[in-house]
Amino acid sequence: ADANFVGPAAPGVAGITLGLGSGLSSAYVSASGGQGGAGLHSSSYYEGLKRALEEHRSGGSGASNRGGDSASPKAGTESGGEAKKKKKKKSRFKLPLQRDPSPPARPAVVTSSSYLKKLMEHGGEEAEEMRMAIIKATIYAARKGKGAGDIFVGSDGKGYKNVQRAFSSFGRIKPCPRCRSNKQGAYHCRVRRKHPGEDYDGGDSASILRPFFTAPTKTLIYKYTGGTSSST
Repeated sequence: ADANFVGPAAPGVAGITLGLGSGLSSAYVSASGGQGGAGLHSSSYYEGLKRALEEHRSGGSGASNRGGDSASPKAGTESGGEAKKKKKKKSRFKLPLQRDPSPPARPAVVTSSSYLKKLMEHGGEEAEEMRMAIIKATIYAARKGKGAGDIFVGSDGKGYKNVQRAFSSFGRIKPCPRCRSNKQGAYHCRVRRKHPGEDYDGGDSASILRPFFTAPTKTLIYKYTGGTSSST
C-alpha cells in the first residue's frame, strides 16, 4: 500500500465516523478497528478533520460573541429608556388647608321670634348685646356658608331662627345710597357685597362690620347654654 495515499479508502482512514453538533461537547471522531485507530495519528486526513473541528469550535464561539455584541446596544437603549421612565418627579409639598373650627352643635330648644322681638323693643344694655350678637352671627354665617345661619345663639345663650332676618330687623345696619336706590337691603349691600361707602342717610355702617370680616370665626359665636350667656 502507498504510504502517501490519501482518501476515504486509505489505510487508517476507513471506518472513521465524524459527527459535528451545534455545541462543542457534541463534536466527536470515532474509528473502528485496531489498525484504523492506530493509523489516525499519521494520516493527513485526520489533520483535515482536526482543522474542521477547530474551525467549528471557533465559529460557534465567534457567532455567540457576535450575537452578544449586537444585543448589547439594544439592552443599553432599553436600560436608558427605563431610567428615564423611572426618573422621579419633583415632589410638591402642599400645606394643609387652614379650616375654620366646626360650628357648635345646634341648640336643642329654639326660642320664638316673638320673644326676640320683645327683647329688642324693650331696649337697654341687654338689647344692645343681642344686637351685636346678631351682627357677629350674621358675619359668621356669611363666612361659613350655606345653612350656618339657620339657627344662631344669641347673647343670652338661647337659640334663635334665621339670623339674616334678625339682622335685617334688629341689626340697625343701613345700605349705601346706590343699593338704597336699587331697593337692595343692608344684608346684600354690607355683608354680601361688602360695600365700604357711607349709609344713604350719612351713617357709617361699614365701619361696624369691617372688623368682623377678618376676626377669627370662633370669636363671632356664642355657646348654647339654654339661657345663660356664654361667649366663646
